[in-house]
Order: sequence, then C-alpha cells, then structure tokens
Amino acid sequence: MRTSTDLRPLFEDIKSDDVDYVLLGEASHGTSDFYRWRTEITTHLISNDGFSFIAVEGDWPDCYNVNRYVKGLPESKKVLTMYSIPLIGGQHGCGQIKR
Repeated sequence: MRTSTDLRPLFEDIKSDDVDYVLLGEASHGTSDFYRWRTEITTHLISNDGFSFIAVEGDWPDCYNVNRYVKGLPESKKVLTMYSIPLIGGQHGCGQIKR
C-alpha cells in the first residue's frame, strides 16, 4: 500500500450494513507503517462510516494514561504528545471499532 486510496476496497466491504465490528490485528509489533495505516483506517471509520467506539489491547501503564485523558482527569492532556494519539472528530485513535 502506498496511499490512502489503496484502502478503498476495504472501506467498500465495511460499508455493508451487516458489519458492526472491525478488528485490526498487528503482526509487526511497533512498526511505524502499522501505526500510520491504523490511524488512516480509524480516522476514516469514525469520520465516514459511523463507527464510534475503539477498544485497545495495550500495556497497562499506557492504557491507564489514555483512559485518564479520555475521562478528562488532571495532567492527562500530556498523553496526546507522549503517545502521539490522534484526536479524531472528538474521539481518540487508539483496535476494535464499533459502529
């Protein structure tokens, strides 16, 4: 894959009304390419396809900090810069995406 237009076939399959969940696995464990594409997919699903929930499998301290940010707790805004988590239409691009 080279550009976001390469994702069109995926998004066409997801547009079906019988798709409620999109599960994004990762076999590369930490490569920047995976995170870039996951962000692209997550942004599209939230912005264009009506998905509104993202669940994450991650390390406890990192997930704890993201949870603090989502809840608006003090000192938690640092998490966006610490983990480079994109803010997408009021949602957080940190998975499982639920429509």
